[in-house]
Amino acid sequence: MAEPTAGDLRERVTIQRVSSTRDAIGGLIETWSNLMTVYAKVAPMNAGEQYRRQQIQAKADWKVTVRYANSIAPADRLVWRDRTFQIKGITNPDMHRRFLDLACEELQVSQTAVGDDNQITFDSTTGDKFDATTSTWTWDQAA
Repeated sequence: MAEPTAGDLRERVTIQRVSSTRDAIGGLIETWSNLMTVYAKVAPMNAGEQYRRQQIQAKADWKVTVRYANSIAPADRLVWRDRTFQIKGITNPDMHRRFLDLACEELQVSQTAVGDDNQITFDSTTGDKFDATTSTWTWDQAA
């Protein structure tokens, strides 16, 4: 596979780091702050759905290539075009400290909305609907 060049890094991504503090009653509050903004190459790897936390979520894995920075950690996350990605792993592909490949995961909770016709939109990407009065599923055949 060809090594990326500086011209391949066309997208701006912001790396964020979490900090934890305690509130007045002892609860943990997580706050994400910007660590750095860098140019990157962002490419999708694969996508699918999974059942997590009693919800069906769309799951997409991405590969984000950035210039080498030793301050990026797997606990960080990144923001690109109003989308948030959790960093799952970091590799230094050529071991020369020129670039880092960030294996990232984007999770999107399917939208749930109840309409006036008692239809619950279960998955906004497919248009599937559940009628609560008859307990039946309907779907848009054109989707």
